[in-house]
Amino acid sequence: MFMKDLKYLLAYTIPLVTWLAVEWQGLWSFSTLWYAFVFIPLLELVLPNNAENLSEAAKNYKKKCAFF
Repeated sequence: MFMKDLKYLLAYTIPLVTWLAVEWQGLWSFSTLWYAFVFIPLLELVLPNNAENLSEAAKNYKKKCAFF
């Protein structure tokens, strides 16, 4: 279940990449676009896809978890 969560939590790294792009400037200024529209979608294609629904225990855990 960790990999499934990681795919969605990667979206929160976009502001970090944007900050790095502003700090480093030059060609790095395009890094946010590459990260958001190339790296993350490619990573989602490579990571295994899970089509099963969450169990009741997993649903309760997600309700209590601060990330979700």
